[in-house]
Amino acid sequence: KSDIDVVISLLEKYAADRPDLDLTILPNPYEWCDQDLLYNRVFVMQTIRHDYGIMGHLCHYHSEMYEKVSDNKQFVLQFIDIYRRQFGGDRDGENPLQYVSSRLCNDPDVLNMAAAGVDGSLYWDTLNFASQRLCEDPDFVIGILQELPEDVDDPGYIHEILENNCPFLACDIDFITSVVKKVN
Repeated sequence: KSDIDVVISLLEKYAADRPDLDLTILPNPYEWCDQDLLYNRVFVMQTIRHDYGIMGHLCHYHSEMYEKVSDNKQFVLQFIDIYRRQFGGDRDGENPLQYVSSRLCNDPDVLNMAAAGVDGSLYWDTLNFASQRLCEDPDFVIGILQELPEDVDDPGYIHEILENNCPFLACDIDFITSVVKKVN
């Protein structure tokens, strides 16, 4: 339970089989491994390469380590990447940005990575996590809107996104004209 190589090997197998696992039979690996491992930065950094689930566990049970990793850009980018690949980029699923520090929600690279989704899907609520500075940046907002799947053609939905997250831009006729031209 305390050997990093053994635990990471098991986590890799667990993550690969996650969609087919009966979690009532197989306990969460973060509960049965030596809890001291979750305070080891090397272990945590290695784990994210295999399983996005570590962030939820750290968030609920190891707040000190969670604060460190949720504010580490390299770690967060890896987390978003593995989350998208393992979770499938389900538009109706949780947004990985819920596990990102507010400082990094002010970083366009982080938000654009989350917005890109997988196979053209988008975490629709990405702008909900964006900082006010980014929500007031017309180029950033248009870039996020351009990631919307083609089947989202309801102008009312797009207006709602803008009204909820970018109220100043939602009232700017020049911005709306630009959205119509660029996002169609």
